[in-house]
Amino acid sequence: MTIGPIRRFHTPEGVVLLPPIICEDTPMEEHFADLGGGFSLVNLCRIEALNEESRVLRHSLFYHGGYLEFGERTYLSIRDRLGARRATVEIDNWNKGLRQILGQDGARPPVEAMRAVVPFLKGNGYQAGGWNGRPELWGFIVDSAGDWHELERLPANLLIDDRVLLWRTSVKAFPRGMKVNGSFQVFDSPDFRVPDDLQARDGIFVDGRRIDRGWLHRARALFRRILQN
Repeated sequence: MTIGPIRRFHTPEGVVLLPPIICEDTPMEEHFADLGGGFSLVNLCRIEALNEESRVLRHSLFYHGGYLEFGERTYLSIRDRLGARRATVEIDNWNKGLRQILGQDGARPPVEAMRAVVPFLKGNGYQAGGWNGRPELWGFIVDSAGDWHELERLPANLLIDDRVLLWRTSVKAFPRGMKVNGSFQVFDSPDFRVPDDLQARDGIFVDGRRIDRGWLHRARALFRRILQN
């Protein structure tokens, strides 16, 4: 693949090197990595390839062609063993941050595709949460050790060094003992039941309304933990 020269971008902190600009003979797409279960990642190298991905999966990433053209973001297509497109990964090239992972119609990616790609993302240092995209919207939570857990298969006593954001989740409850060093927010999920012993440093919110858990609630939760032990 022919690429242009590395560009320098001046910031108050110093000079940042940007990836090269796409040239005319850059291919539409390239194989990027093999995943488990017959899945693979394909790098969408040109705006036309990103537009075709958006057309097939019917999501909104065709608006992001400028990020691709100027090397600010990378777009990877998750393909199954038959070559069918299952989801698209958007990566911020500044910090290897995962911006979005979009499935058909912009919805949550298929769970089998996520199970295939998560080991690759974790093993290669791609970051979710914080100022990056929310892994909960992709069906996962990242704990304080950097391990990814499916929302439907969370272990008990999970520690999360970040906020938690659930939106239109089909999960009805979480295991006990979860501690969140941030806020715990749930939106448009009427079947979800907030665990009685959930601890969230910055508060628990359901559809934007803060849940006030007084001393009686905390005493009951403590009593239940004592009985369990």
